[in-house]
Amino acid sequence: MRSVARFPELRDDGALWVPLAPPPAPTYRQLDRESKDVVGLPAVVSYSTEWLLNLRILSEPYAEHTDKSRWVVELCDEEAWHVLRRHGTQPESHELIIASVRLVYVIEVL
Repeated sequence: MRSVARFPELRDDGALWVPLAPPPAPTYRQLDRESKDVVGLPAVVSYSTEWLLNLRILSEPYAEHTDKSRWVVELCDEEAWHVLRRHGTQPESHELIIASVRLVYVIEVL
């Protein structure tokens, strides 16, 4: 998995802020809890200080067990995804990412 740093930018009023927009090109679509048929799609995750790249979505969005109001999705890196597709071997727990759907962007393939 690869990451790209997100750096704070200075506003005109002197305040620092971290841009939330995804990296430029290709087109990114933010995932939401109503998203369907997303398993296998390439995605990125936006954390507060970095973007996690080269990920694949492993599950449809679902309500988290401990907090039914928080919707999450499971992801893995490209290597684990290809092992799953070729050999049927599920990714191990250290290869999984469970992220809030608000942090996940699907890469739109043209």
